[in-house]
Parts: sequence; structure tokens; C-alpha cells
Amino acid sequence: MAGNLNSRLAKVEQEFARIEEENNQAECICNVFVGISRAALEQFRTEMNRPCPAHGFRELMIIRGLSTTSRIDDPEVNALLAEYWRRLAEAKQEIYENES
Repeated sequence: MAGNLNSRLAKVEQEFARIEEENNQAECICNVFVGISRAALEQFRTEMNRPCPAHGFRELMIIRGLSTTSRIDDPEVNALLAEYWRRLAEAKQEIYENES
């Protein structure tokens, strides 16, 4: 009888977790296009530091100015991008560690 109760309780907990995940996904503000250029450094920094209600650190889709290359020859832009990629990697690592 205790096994049956534990099984039912586990199913209820899984359902609550699923509902919570759906609600979090509905509030997600990740995966938006954000431009970065010399003129838009502060705007990018603001978007980068704006937390996602569902995930914490945001995973952005970055548009690098009007350049067709993957790199902009501007030390400040490249430094900010490097900071973003580092923080994103740290956030993903933390999620991975918490799930393990």
C-alpha cells in the first residue's frame, strides 16, 4: 500500500514539475535578436544583464552590426561579447551541475 501511495505521489510531483516548466517557458524572454556594434554597446549590455524569468541568464541571438564577418574589429565590442559568452557558459554549466 505504501508503494502505491509513493507511486501516486511521484506522479503528482512530476505533473507539478511539468506545469511549472510550461509556465516558465511561457515567460521566457530568451532567443531574441539583439544587435551589437560600437554604437549599441550599452543597449547590448542592458539586454545581456536582463534576466529571463524562466532561465536566469538569457541566451540571445546576436546580430553583429552590419558586418558579414563573425568578428567586429573593435576591442570594446569583442570584450563585451567575450564576457557574454563566458557568462552564458557559466550559466549552462551551473544548470548542468544542478541537474546532475
